[in-house]
Amino acid sequence: MAQRSKEYWLARSIQREQEAYLRGAALSQRLFSEYDRSVRALRKSIQAFYGKYATEHGLSYEDAMNVLTRREAQEWKASLAEYVAQINAASDPKAAAELTAQLDALSINSRISRLEALLGETQAQMDMLYDRCLGEMRQEFGEVYAESYYQKHFDLQSRAGWINEISKLTPGMIEDAVSYPWSGAMFSDRLWQNKSALLFNMRETITQSLIQGKSLPETSKALAAKMGQSYKVAERLVRTETNHIHNRADLDAYVAAGIEEYEFMAALDARTCEECGALDGQHFKIKDAMPGTNFPPMHPNDRCTTVEYDPEDAADWAQSGEKMPADMSYEQWLEKQNLSEQQTSSGGTPITDKAVERVPRVVLEGYTPDQADYIQAQHKELLRTARDSNGGNEVAYAFSSDLSRRNISLGGGQDVTPSITGLGDKVFVMHNHPQGSSFSSQDIEFFMSAEEVSALSLVTNTGSVEILTKMTGYDRVKAGTEYTRALKKVSDFTSQNQMRKAVDTWISKMEKAAMIRVSRSG
Repeated sequence: MAQRSKEYWLARSIQREQEAYLRGAALSQRLFSEYDRSVRALRKSIQAFYGKYATEHGLSYEDAMNVLTRREAQEWKASLAEYVAQINAASDPKAAAELTAQLDALSINSRISRLEALLGETQAQMDMLYDRCLGEMRQEFGEVYAESYYQKHFDLQSRAGWINEISKLTPGMIEDAVSYPWSGAMFSDRLWQNKSALLFNMRETITQSLIQGKSLPETSKALAAKMGQSYKVAERLVRTETNHIHNRADLDAYVAAGIEEYEFMAALDARTCEECGALDGQHFKIKDAMPGTNFPPMHPNDRCTTVEYDPEDAADWAQSGEKMPADMSYEQWLEKQNLSEQQTSSGGTPITDKAVERVPRVVLEGYTPDQADYIQAQHKELLRTARDSNGGNEVAYAFSSDLSRRNISLGGGQDVTPSITGLGDKVFVMHNHPQGSSFSSQDIEFFMSAEEVSALSLVTNTGSVEILTKMTGYDRVKAGTEYTRALKKVSDFTSQNQMRKAVDTWISKMEKAAMIRVSRSG
């Protein structure tokens, strides 16, 4: 095959880093949706607090320090129990234990003031935000690592013109790479620090607003500003960690391929710092690579990367195996390596044209026949979007009550955060499950906590459909209590079978209580 120039492979490395950067940007957007969701929940809590206790003269600090009545205390503890139940279903057992311990400590106190109750609810909401963001980041970083690792191997073998079997990744290897404290702390620790700082600022803002006699709009605006500052910290963390994960995957691929040196590549533009600019073009031993010294990221928000370095272009490390066809695509290469593109991403079931056509029409109470046709068409379109634009991963469509407005959210792997901003009440949310499973614990928690959502549908990658609809008698507190009871029978929250049984139990109980309707087809 005709050997491509060094400039071509330099450009390819920059392109790969840009692809990882865009995945990080999509993750940041999902985190923004989570922050927006928390802002709306917090605003509702503050509005309810003022509406319940404020007089025509406003709400004083003294009024806020009055102790809850017995009934109010019972209602507050029930709401905390709902948060605890949701957190116990977290994907990270360590985080779940820490968050649950904090909320349990709050509920022990027998005499709770109005302000303490509000601050306790605020803490629970911030803990839920942390948990959701942690899950999003852990999933996306694992996928970025796997994709970058395999793409670098493909690029190395394409450059050499030889194809041979590579070292495959295991879940343990991916977890080790994602969790390694390369900057002195794991990303989850830095996210926890950001959450703790946000909670401190929230408590301070609420308390000071009451002492100073600020109005509800002023308090809400101040809290939203604090949330915005925290999001910026989370966004910077995502950018820096994404760059680290991508470059770490390249480094591991270099080691696996037997490469001994790499060349530092700075992102040369008006934003390039002097430190990175000075390293551009220099080459270093693989064994001496050190982030922050001679290997990216050199600093927060870094966009630099590396490329394999061979001073004589001899590529001795690659002269083995069989000749690689000049026109071999990445997808063909994955197949040759006994991998598939979705195995390196979601690990789910490939979406075929037959599966899309198999999506059924489901008749739903409250929707016209034309709207039922439209919902079927949108389920089909969602699967195509997941397949063609999101690697078979989860996608969510959210619709206004009349189906005239739609928000689209792209997720990573086995999770997606639907954006329901600006859609009003009675929102219809649909999403897909790559693994073909039924509703997950995360689905149920979203369905319960998002008061604006009236219906949640699930279309699997094989084309079957399930829909949950809140009935007129739906009660959020009772739903949370029933969910807590179902989770009490779970001894291992990492067990899919136990969580599946808890979800099925909750759905069955809620359906018998005439609080939800379950529609299934396909």
